[in-house]
Amino acid sequence: MDTQYWSLWITDGGGGTFKNIWTANTFATAGTYISHTSTPGHIYAMSIEHHVRNEIRFNNVSNWKVYALQLEEESREGTECLPLELDHCNNMVFANCICFV
Repeated sequence: MDTQYWSLWITDGGGGTFKNIWTANTFATAGTYISHTSTPGHIYAMSIEHHVRNEIRFNNVSNWKVYALQLEEESREGTECLPLELDHCNNMVFANCICFV
């Protein structure tokens, strides 16, 4: 557990539209990691489940909109998990998020 890179990594100016993605690799440090970008991005209906450390991380990100994000933990893998981490982010929108703990 928690020994692989992120299932989905968007970095260095990446952006765009991401829709209907399921990132469930429980061995990844996080299901999705978005870092160092101000390029506008949109996430629609992403399901991120069963990670040990984080479900989704945003680091130095701006101009993103996230809709219908589903985060899910199980007691075995994620008792200490922080589902959503935001670090040095601005101009972010989150709507219709679903969190199962």
